[in-house]
Amino acid sequence: TARIVTLDKGQSAGIEPDMPVLVPEGVVGKVLHVFPETAQVLLVTDPYSGVACLLQDSRVHGVLKGQNQSLCTLAYVPNGEQINSGEKVVTSGEDQVYPKGLPVGIVVGAKPGPEFQDVTVQPLAPLNRLDEVLVILQTQPAPILEERQVTRDAPPAEEREAAASAAPAERPAVIFQTAPPSAPPQNSPPSGAAPLRSAPPASARPAASAAGEQPAPPGENSPELPPSPPATEGDSGTPANR
Repeated sequence: TARIVTLDKGQSAGIEPDMPVLVPEGVVGKVLHVFPETAQVLLVTDPYSGVACLLQDSRVHGVLKGQNQSLCTLAYVPNGEQINSGEKVVTSGEDQVYPKGLPVGIVVGAKPGPEFQDVTVQPLAPLNRLDEVLVILQTQPAPILEERQVTRDAPPAEEREAAASAAPAERPAVIFQTAPPSAPPQNSPPSGAAPLRSAPPASARPAASAAGEQPAPPGENSPELPPSPPATEGDSGTPANR
């Protein structure tokens, strides 16, 4: 059976689903259904209820679940965690429904299980004799609070502009295009090189003598030989040189 209580206030009073409901002793549950003048509250002892909680001293996290009884169980607590009876259980705020730090219950027993411990919790709110309750109409989830904190700590606009002006401006990338070097004239020497001497034509090169004289290398001026005198007939009838 569902564990639900009815409030005498509804949509006309600003009540909406998933709003937390509590009493001075602790958490009662959350709003489940809303009507124009009434609303239904799902208690923490209902099997379909779940509250993100943590142990106040050891800071061990878990989920408080109802068992359709007067006691609840704190699920998903690892076996290796040390759980002490009498430790207080409070909301952690991770479910984005209940604000963090609200009292929920007291640990009355803990024993190891197959994967997680079986932790039994006694709710602090007197759920069987409720008279007046408190409904939190507006809640601020943790991400919104963190975003506002970051915005508050941000530097003023003047400081940001001064930092931006002091930073060196990024230069755009410039691509230089170079034209291919023009080929130098075929007969002109390269810049900085000694001028080349033109080699004499093959017909002007002196022929090698029969005695094994090598012709001068091309480009060098060979010594000019004196012209041979005209031959004259001697007494013996053979040409004689002077």
